[in-house]
Amino acid sequence: MGAVYYLLSSAYYNFQRFRSSPPDVPVLVGRANISTFQCDYQRHQAELVLANMHGALLESHLPTRLTLSNFNNNNNSSKNLFLDQIKAAREFRANEKDREIAACCIQNYFRKWLKHLHFTTKAMGDFDRFFSTDPTDDTIVMTPATQIFEVLNEFLVVYKKDRDRRRMENMYRYLVRSLTYDSPTFSYIGVTLSKDHYNSWILQVKKILLLCLLELKDFDVDVPSDYKSILLRLQTLVSFTSTKTWAIMEIPDMQKLKIGMHQLCANIIGYLVNNEFYSIMQNLLKKVLCKKETNLQIVTLTTISTLSLRPLIYSKNSNKIMATFLISILSVPALIFYLDYKDQCTCILSYKQNHVFESCVQFLSKKENLGLVSNNLGGNYTLCLLANLVHLANIEINKVPDEVFFPDFTVVATHLLEFCQQYVVQKQSNTTHWHPILGWFEQPQDCSLQLALPLIKIQISFLWTGEIIDKIFGRPLNQIVDKEYQTIINEPNTSHKTNFLFRTILELHTKKKNHNKQYNKISSVDTLKIATICSLFYTTLRTLTEMKTAILTGLCYKDRNILYKMWLFFGTLGPQNGLKTFLEHHLKNTQLNTSELKMLIFFADCMNHYITILDDIEMYEQQDPFKLSDLICLSNFLNQFLYTMILDDSFHPETECYNPLFTSLHTLLMAIYRRDCQKKFCDDDHWLAKGITVDVHFASFFVSQFCGQTGGLLYSCLDELASLDQDLYRSLTMVKHYKGDVSELELTFSLDENVMGKVITYELKPGGKAILVTNENKINYIHLVAQFRMYVQIKDQISAFTRGFRSIISPNWLSLFSTPEWKRLISGENVPLDLHDLRKHTQYFGGFHDKHRVICWLWEILDRDFSEEERSLFLKFTTSSSKSPLLGFATLEPPFSIRCIEVGDDEDTGDTIGSVIRGFFTIRKKDPQNRLPTSSTCFNLLKLPNYQKKCTLREKLRYAITSNTGFELS
Repeated sequence: MGAVYYLLSSAYYNFQRFRSSPPDVPVLVGRANISTFQCDYQRHQAELVLANMHGALLESHLPTRLTLSNFNNNNNSSKNLFLDQIKAAREFRANEKDREIAACCIQNYFRKWLKHLHFTTKAMGDFDRFFSTDPTDDTIVMTPATQIFEVLNEFLVVYKKDRDRRRMENMYRYLVRSLTYDSPTFSYIGVTLSKDHYNSWILQVKKILLLCLLELKDFDVDVPSDYKSILLRLQTLVSFTSTKTWAIMEIPDMQKLKIGMHQLCANIIGYLVNNEFYSIMQNLLKKVLCKKETNLQIVTLTTISTLSLRPLIYSKNSNKIMATFLISILSVPALIFYLDYKDQCTCILSYKQNHVFESCVQFLSKKENLGLVSNNLGGNYTLCLLANLVHLANIEINKVPDEVFFPDFTVVATHLLEFCQQYVVQKQSNTTHWHPILGWFEQPQDCSLQLALPLIKIQISFLWTGEIIDKIFGRPLNQIVDKEYQTIINEPNTSHKTNFLFRTILELHTKKKNHNKQYNKISSVDTLKIATICSLFYTTLRTLTEMKTAILTGLCYKDRNILYKMWLFFGTLGPQNGLKTFLEHHLKNTQLNTSELKMLIFFADCMNHYITILDDIEMYEQQDPFKLSDLICLSNFLNQFLYTMILDDSFHPETECYNPLFTSLHTLLMAIYRRDCQKKFCDDDHWLAKGITVDVHFASFFVSQFCGQTGGLLYSCLDELASLDQDLYRSLTMVKHYKGDVSELELTFSLDENVMGKVITYELKPGGKAILVTNENKINYIHLVAQFRMYVQIKDQISAFTRGFRSIISPNWLSLFSTPEWKRLISGENVPLDLHDLRKHTQYFGGFHDKHRVICWLWEILDRDFSEEERSLFLKFTTSSSKSPLLGFATLEPPFSIRCIEVGDDEDTGDTIGSVIRGFFTIRKKDPQNRLPTSSTCFNLLKLPNYQKKCTLREKLRYAITSNTGFELS
């Protein structure tokens, strides 16, 4: 045991020495350190084994040996030292075990790293060997597709985005080129013909195309090199997602695999859709289209649009894909405009062939789908979606069934507009932004959308300027009116004579059947159809507030005759063009939320604009399509409807601005009334009740401005221009009706004015001197010229007068009367003096009476001897006004009076019994030939001497009234 103990003690001593200076494990930095590491590791392992043996023997034998030894059991310090040594040995063994595990991990990692290094070097070398040259070089010999497949499998394992961009582009070019080969050996599609490679080929292609797709996010379309990279990746995606680009499919033996290959493409595109496909396509389209300067290449747009359509086609318009397509693609601002631009893009044919418009409308016709799409888009991009849908509708107007346009498209467009309308407000606030189409809008705009708004305006205007309005409005309206009146309404561009003949027959037919006629109910299918269509345009007018004038102009286009047909349609609803029917319906629906009342409001708004833009020739001479008799009937309808609304307490003045029905109907009524005042076509008792009539004689343009009646959107300066500048009015009318090309006149949007010998040029719009007047913009030019002459040139003078006028008259009162009524209130009647009315309401004093000789002479002279001008002077001489009172002489206060006088005004002390008796019996000492008639205009009193001869009275009275004096003439 002593020998064993000695050996163990020696081994332990050596172990402790080794422990005090353990060997360092070298850092693995390359192949040179491997052998050193292995030698040190083997030495360390041997020493570790020795240490383990030493510890084991100590633990098993040393305690026994210690109990038999001659050591002193009382030596506690030696015992503690020995136990500490044993504890240290255990800890050392534990540490060495950890070192052994760590060494194994390092070795394992190093072997993996070394293996990966060898694999990467080989994979990169193989890839560069096959793809180092330009794949587009026709002299290159193609490699069998299976070899390429194996090489790509290895390369994709070690692919790094930043390092391998050029390698990926070479690979894309090679793969796309391989698809042009019809040989299964060289076409990359040929790999799928092997059962061993089929599944792995699908996984590989999905990975390649996904990398290709994700790389599109990193490029800038404005950088030429990036733009080429984008085109290459788009071409790759297009080539591998459709069998049409695979030459191998032309082989007869491959035809039986056509369905399977088609499903393979659907599988691939479905995988891409689940990995940001539509999001990336949307961002790419916005980068390409929504720029200040779009250097648009048709091939790029065609490729992106083709790719975007493929998921929709493969999924057969599934709800999920359709919703994503609408949200991501069809909401891109002005997308369809660019696709249809100059017919250069063949992709629009794909939209037609695959019935995209019809599918989108049918999908959106379901309320839940429409809500899903709108809520995801928000107000701005919902408008973009609507614009693209309208443009598609205009393109496919003759290919899509009528059922798609009504009710589906009509209802969808209405709901999209209503969704946008909820963000439209009337006034500016901290939460609003100015929108060039919608006005003040409660949603922010991004810069890309702002740049596309002019094109969106063009797109959405197809709703009222293109063939859409004839398709969804004109034709249904024609059919209903034809059915009712059993005649054919002419299509647009019919002659005036034909329209006149139609109206004549229609009137005779209506009069004949009016008594026994069966009218349509307001709840009938036909009425509901027209009302639904009108609701679309009603919502359009109230949503697209900044395009309201353009919308009304398009709807009022004369060749369509839509307004006249609507007026005829109202005639099918009941007597007086459905007056009673509309009134009853309004009493039941005071909230104005029904399509029938919206139809009435829409008609009133359009007619108001139509009457405003008519010139005198069109309204009074041509009378096409509306005759003056139609306008008389319409005004009667409006007058009674509004009167009944007020009488039934369904309208309150303080809430007028919140009642669009009353506002629209009243505005139209006043528009017709103003035209009647300018040139009378209604009876005298047509407008007001109880025979009270009004007329005009003051300058209408002046009154309109200081009464504040020119601020409305539908006010036209052209209407009243003739009252200020007749020559300019005739010139503008000539331009409007010019038969040839207006540009030949070389007019621009500017006016020259000679001010103190200096010619000053005013631009009617920014840059107007450089804008030529053409047939397309001549209407705008005419109204701008009229506005300049009627408002801009005289605004300072009008403003000064208005401030003074409104300091006397409350502005709230100005809205109570129309312009013609204000003219009469200010200046009186412009009608001949009614002598019978004046004599009837004349009072006499000083002995005069109605049968008195002098009084009889007076009325005879006024009636037979005086001219109209002299009668006006007589009235001014006695009342200070040359015009008759508004409501006749019965309302003149004080009443008109004639008094017999004997002395001058300074000696006159009033009537006495003697003077009255002398005047009554014509008792006079001598004829007062030296006295003149006088007047007291404050009392409307004529002081007349008791002349003895009629000629004297005539001579003196004529002299008095023509001298423009009063009191001093005595």
